[in-house]
Amino acid sequence: MYLKKKIIISIILLGILYSSAWGNEIPFNPFSANRSVEAATAPTDYAVWDRRPSEDRLYDKYIATKEIDLVSKPHGLDVVKTLYPGDTMDGVSCVVYSHPSQHAIEVTRTTRVLKYHGSYKNQQDYITLFPGTYVYLVMYVGEGDYYALYCTQYDTQLISVPSGIENLDNRQNPWARYVGEATDKDLDVDFWMCYRAEDGTVGWVNGMGGAEVEWFYRHARQKSGYDWIGK
Repeated sequence: MYLKKKIIISIILLGILYSSAWGNEIPFNPFSANRSVEAATAPTDYAVWDRRPSEDRLYDKYIATKEIDLVSKPHGLDVVKTLYPGDTMDGVSCVVYSHPSQHAIEVTRTTRVLKYHGSYKNQQDYITLFPGTYVYLVMYVGEGDYYALYCTQYDTQLISVPSGIENLDNRQNPWARYVGEATDKDLDVDFWMCYRAEDGTVGWVNGMGGAEVEWFYRHARQKSGYDWIGK
């Protein structure tokens, strides 16, 4: 009995020592964003690949509505192909250059947000943002939603945040407020689209470059009776 008591006392003392040594550590929960996690500085420049700043799909068939010069790379000057009104091409990639450090929002109400836009199969697809947390808008993705960066001392994570941002969309019952530089919903991003022409040539153009999704163009033309190709 005496030996049993000594073992129990030893275990208790060991527990006290362990708590003293590690009691000041704050565990990092990768699915929460709160003020106990030290924020890192948001990047001035950030690139998002293969995500269009709209609700439209990237990998679709497109049609040129005016003359389009495709260049060899984003911001490039070497023209690799000229498309003419009525030419069709495939969307193969895109890139959005943004400036997150200019577009901070402060969380004012505890809110669950998605890690990936449109993906919500289970609880692991969400993180929780708490009041006082800052995240940085990257690009608009449609229906009031944005991609944003959640920055900590551990990593930088691209997340999807909903509408309801005071000073930006001014919807009722906001969950955050915009505290960044003056802007509109498009955040003045630099968007480049990559197309593959019918002959296989691949090139880039700033913005949509005068192209429309083919099925949408043909539907709109049939409905309106107006053909804006070459206009």
